[in-house]
Amino acid sequence: MSARLAMATDPRREARAVIDEIGDDRTGRHVSGEIPDDATILVVGWPAITISSLPRRGDVDVLVLDVEGQANAVVRRLDRAEMDAESVDPAHVAGAVDEADLVIVEVGAMGDVAALVDVGNMPAVAIARLANKPVWFVAGVGRHLPEQYFTEIVDRVTDPDLPAFISPYEVVSLSLADRLAMPGGLILPAELGKSVTPFAPELLARLQ
Repeated sequence: MSARLAMATDPRREARAVIDEIGDDRTGRHVSGEIPDDATILVVGWPAITISSLPRRGDVDVLVLDVEGQANAVVRRLDRAEMDAESVDPAHVAGAVDEADLVIVEVGAMGDVAALVDVGNMPAVAIARLANKPVWFVAGVGRHLPEQYFTEIVDRVTDPDLPAFISPYEVVSLSLADRLAMPGGLILPAELGKSVTPFAPELLARLQ
C-alpha cells in the first residue's frame, strides 16, 4: 500500500493533517504584514485570525465595533499586547469608518461570489464603500469552499421563516472587498479561483 493511500485510509492521520494545516495557516501573517504603517483599522466583533495577528504590528491602532458584547474582551487582549485599541458602539459605525484607514472583515465561510460573516460586518462594509475606504476580507485555511458547500451552509444557518434582523450572520458579496487575505497571500477578488477543497456530495446529506 502506498504512503498516500495509507494516509487516505487512516482517519487519525487525516485528522492530524487537517490540524497541522490549520496550525500552519499563514493568513494572519499576510494580514499583519500588509497593513499600512501607522494605520488605524476597524474590525467587527471578535475576528480571531486578525486579532491574533495584530500584536506583530505595534504601530497599528484598532477600533473594535462592539457586536454582542465582544469588543471589550478584544480591547483587553490587545491592551495586554501593548496595542492601542478602543471599543466602538455600533451606533457610531459611520464615525468609526471615517476614522479608519482600513476595514478588515473576517469570513466564516466563502464561496465563489459571496461570504458568510458575523452580523455587524455588512454596515461597516457598506459605509466603507461609500466613503472610499479599503476593505479586506480575511479567509483562513478551509474557509474558501466549493459553491455547493457554501450554499448549503448559508441555507442551514438562515431560517426563511424568521426576520433577517435577528440572524447572527450576514451574506456579503466578494465584489465589496478590495482584497482577499488568504493562506497564500492577498489577492484581488477577481483573482479568486475555484476552491481546492474536494467536493463530496455525500457531505450535503441532511440528517433525518
